[in-house]
Amino acid sequence: LPLLFYNPSKWLKRFQPHTATQPVKGLEVLFFFLIGLYGGFMQAGSGIMMLLVLVLISGRSLVASHATRLLILAAFNIPPILFYYTHDMIKWNMTLILSAGSIGGAIAGNYISQRVSAKALHTLLIAIVIISIFYLLEFI
Repeated sequence: LPLLFYNPSKWLKRFQPHTATQPVKGLEVLFFFLIGLYGGFMQAGSGIMMLLVLVLISGRSLVASHATRLLILAAFNIPPILFYYTHDMIKWNMTLILSAGSIGGAIAGNYISQRVSAKALHTLLIAIVIISIFYLLEFI
């Protein structure tokens, strides 16, 4: 949570398409490898960790970072899906309901992220993280 308040100018920069082609820095490689190890094992919170690295270290905008993060998370999920599918461990009715919600959330999130300011997105991200912390600690 404290890192979401670190260097606000990086969080509030506007979307710049050309940042997708910038070379990857050594520190990015290290952090993404570590996030990959953690995310491959637990996944919980790895999306927020990716946003932190993409915004604060890579210098990408929050919107561009979110797009990159979604692609990385999709790749994260392919091996476990294949494993669980081959071991008949997927409860399909719940999976389809959650998938429908995720698709709706992705569409709404994309729509909103293109229409609100970086400051509003940053504020929303902080609010979601705070609510999640309180929920996980069973305060709400």
